[in-house]
Amino acid sequence: MIPEEILLIIIGYCEIEVNLFLISKQFERLCTLSFDPTDGYDWPLRKSCIKNNLDAVKKLLKDNRVLFDKYDTRAVENAAENNNLEIFNLLINDPRIYKEKSLARCLRYDCNIKKSILENIKSYSFEAMNHFILVACWQGDMVLLDFLLKCQNIDFSIPVKTTEDEQKIYVIIRACAYYSLQVLERLLQDPRIDPTIFNNLALYCAITNGRDEITDRLLQDPRVLALIN
Repeated sequence: MIPEEILLIIIGYCEIEVNLFLISKQFERLCTLSFDPTDGYDWPLRKSCIKNNLDAVKKLLKDNRVLFDKYDTRAVENAAENNNLEIFNLLINDPRIYKEKSLARCLRYDCNIKKSILENIKSYSFEAMNHFILVACWQGDMVLLDFLLKCQNIDFSIPVKTTEDEQKIYVIIRACAYYSLQVLERLLQDPRIDPTIFNNLALYCAITNGRDEITDRLLQDPRVLALIN
């Protein structure tokens, strides 16, 4: 007989119609040595968040077989998208979650969680703020970017980590490699931004990525030109 707590988890992430065959197959999967709830092919935690199943989320978080990829923010985003503050708080306070990146990704959604983050913006670390700014740049959200750049708790010399290999990412370099000219123009207006960081690495990224507009704009900046000359 399937234990009640396992049945609860299964129902938490299955579709509306739950049959005995599906339950038995998912139970076999849960009984394996380990499973990853953030994996695209096996996502009980995400599905529980999508379905607002608080009990299933609680039980999954207590299961030591839940192998978190701390850089995967999708479960937290699902909670934010659903405006489920209780599930969101459970996830964001779990030590296995990369809190700064997860909070930043929630800024993509028009929800109460985003509102709460912005209301408490002065309390966040430099690393969290850089994550927030990267999301605003990525989304091309100039209103959010302007709001964030007015804050004092920003240090662009501090990198953020976004992937499992913990590659260090700097706002100005990322902007020149991937984001819009409008975003770059706004960043260059901020005196805390140094476009010449790491011997003009931002310019190098713009050139190698074939970003002609970005390259031309950087070459108009006297700080960049001074380093070249």
